[in-house]
Amino acid sequence: MTCTIGVLDNDGTIWIGSDSAATADVLVEIRNDKKVFYNVNNNDFLIGIAGSFKLGNILQYIFEPPKVPKGMDIDTYMNKLFIIELKKCFNDYTENFGVIKDGLFFGDWIVGYKNNLYHICNDLHVGTLKKNYIAIGSGAMVALGSLYSTEHVENVQQRIEIALNASGEFINTVYPPYYILKL
Repeated sequence: MTCTIGVLDNDGTIWIGSDSAATADVLVEIRNDKKVFYNVNNNDFLIGIAGSFKLGNILQYIFEPPKVPKGMDIDTYMNKLFIIELKKCFNDYTENFGVIKDGLFFGDWIVGYKNNLYHICNDLHVGTLKKNYIAIGSGAMVALGSLYSTEHVENVQQRIEIALNASGEFINTVYPPYYILKL
């Protein structure tokens, strides 16, 4: 599984960090392809994944986020235009790959865009959070505890590093190296 963390700092900078493991049962594979990346078609989107690397590849290299219409707020855009195009893209590029079951996609994603942090669930629900941080994947609970206990720490990169290290210490599906990007 994984541990992917997103934090929105006080000045609106979006930070996302993740580990490097792909796991299946007892197999652990340390990957060179990253679980945190910018969308190559619009680098205003910073994305972190948990789940299918195939869906991550689609998000990074194929998906073309639609333009925000003039006058539309970002939450409406994400829940309406972004998610509709994302679903179409996933459906177009995942046939016969086993990443959809009973209408649910194999994964959860953190999307940072325009000073906002979103949690996109496997049913493509677009969530926003009361806290300014989120964690997904098998290491999420440990990471969330760490992030909560370091809310007083101003250095966001340090908070994410501590949370990823804590997850790696206690969750056997979370492995370094850890990567952190900001937007």
